[in-house]
Amino acid sequence: MTFSGSCLITLAGGRYEPQTVAFSFTDEQVQVLRGYLAEAERLERSVTANGGFPVSLNLSAAVGQPVSISGSEPTDDQRAIYLHRIRPFQLQDEPYQFGKVKNVLARGTASSDFMQMYLRRASDMFSGAAMQQQVRIAAGDAVLNSDAAFTAWLNAVEYHRDETKMLALLKGKSLPDEAFSRRIFVLLLRAKVDAVLALGNIINRILASLECANVPDA
Repeated sequence: MTFSGSCLITLAGGRYEPQTVAFSFTDEQVQVLRGYLAEAERLERSVTANGGFPVSLNLSAAVGQPVSISGSEPTDDQRAIYLHRIRPFQLQDEPYQFGKVKNVLARGTASSDFMQMYLRRASDMFSGAAMQQQVRIAAGDAVLNSDAAFTAWLNAVEYHRDETKMLALLKGKSLPDEAFSRRIFVLLLRAKVDAVLALGNIINRILASLECANVPDA
């Protein structure tokens, strides 16, 4: 069975006019979207219960002086919660992995240039490409604010204790100060959370329109 319809998408901030987006999804794809939304709502509840996701990184330097690093980040326990909640969207084998679901949305809304643009922006946010457009942080030729570095950090420090993953990425180069490098990865984590919730917001609008369009006759 195929479900088709349209929904009105209004983005916060007023940068874009409200857009009517046509969509078409199979029953199997609708189930994937519902599963993604359920996981995204769990993530959102965790963020809300922990008072949000504050993180910042400030650098200052003077000639002949070491770089001064300051900023804020979640506690260890908060970071552990957010990393646990992001797993379904980060790990490649998961059915609700961000890229997979983004592609489902892209195919189902292929006629909307607005949605294709929005999904590209969300993808860039999730991968770290959006952050790299503002600042590129590297250790030698290894870009630290990238999805590859984030994944290596997860395997080396958080999800597993496989330091060979990080060593392979750095190819013998040393990481910056531990607190500095951790904040880079936490900034990426925050960007991923924002991208996941942005996609969830679109999916929520689509599913709500589907339910309204498919109410059985009285």
